[in-house]
Amino acid sequence: MIKDLKHFVINNIGLYPMLFAGIMVAKTIGFNLGPIDLISYAMLAITAVIILYKGIATDYLSLIFILYIPIALFISNPPSVFSSWSRFGLFVLLFICTSPFIKTKYAQDFRFKVLKGVLLCCIMVSIVSFFCYFLGINYMRLYDSSMDYREVTAGAFGGITSQSMLLGPISGISVLVCSYMVLVSSNRKYWLLVVACIGSLLFAASRSSLIATIVGLLVLFIYFSDQRGWVIRKIVPIMVIAVVLYPLWSGAMVGITAKNKENILQGINYGSREQKWEIRMDEFKNSPVFGIGFGAVSEKDYYNHRTGIIEPGTSWLAVLSMTGILGFILFVCIFFRSFKYTIFLEMSPQSALLGSMLAMVGVHMIAEGHIFSAGSFLCFLVWLIIGCATDFRTRSI
Repeated sequence: MIKDLKHFVINNIGLYPMLFAGIMVAKTIGFNLGPIDLISYAMLAITAVIILYKGIATDYLSLIFILYIPIALFISNPPSVFSSWSRFGLFVLLFICTSPFIKTKYAQDFRFKVLKGVLLCCIMVSIVSFFCYFLGINYMRLYDSSMDYREVTAGAFGGITSQSMLLGPISGISVLVCSYMVLVSSNRKYWLLVVACIGSLLFAASRSSLIATIVGLLVLFIYFSDQRGWVIRKIVPIMVIAVVLYPLWSGAMVGITAKNKENILQGINYGSREQKWEIRMDEFKNSPVFGIGFGAVSEKDYYNHRTGIIEPGTSWLAVLSMTGILGFILFVCIFFRSFKYTIFLEMSPQSALLGSMLAMVGVHMIAEGHIFSAGSFLCFLVWLIIGCATDFRTRSI
């Protein structure tokens, strides 16, 4: 297996794209890996320079979007505590490396190779975390190790990642990829990977990740092939078996159930997403055209007054509140164009996989505000998927 993995990396990904992907995924790991953030920023800068050096051919929609943001930022002029300009500079580097902004052959090839590497790493993180749950290993930060995460249940398990809210989407993406592998292969061992990834997804107890994954799976199954009967024959028996065996795996749902009970009993509090959504809408109403500024929030929301770190609580409304209606329209066009170039233009296994990942991150962004957080792995993942999906009309996975 190790030989096969090495052969796949060398022949299908390449050493540098794999290294780049590995470093970006390593940002999610909970144990100490040294100055991994600084290394990732250096890799983004180096990679951006290489991509630009290989040739510059821009996607006009992406160009308008990335040029509009600083104009809106100059007009809104948010407080300096948010370091909006430096954060935008880091976002530009990520945008060059991952988004459809640069559409040269080299850039497109690089994006697809990096995506393969990222998906491979995500599967490995998900599977390792699945076994960590039973071995009592939990690297989630801000977690009291004196308590048993299997008893605390509600989002206390991160596996080898630093946060359950990272393990959730990583496992969700892994579920989609492994399900794709099941559909394109007759090798039953891939079902074991699917089970392990679903286990990690449930153990993370992330409701947004679970819902987003279900939506992604529906897109994958519906658009995988125009031979719908073939897909149904593959999937329905598995669903029946899963229902029959529910008493055996229902324990993995305890975390999700606990979160729901907690929400019902405590109602909506200041930290809830619902209140953050209301704040984002208020910010938009106060500055509907150009927004309140890249990476900024209003005084109504909590933020770190020393570092300027924020948590918008939603990516879709963050784009709206930070860049205004013009920026939001541009982003929506970029995002849904990628759907057009995958599942809406052709029906194939590869387009279904990309479409399912787009659907998953799109739903997940309703409840997570990482779209402009260039230092976040999830921001990197979203823009990489958008970039590869947009490129799909001229390439294949």
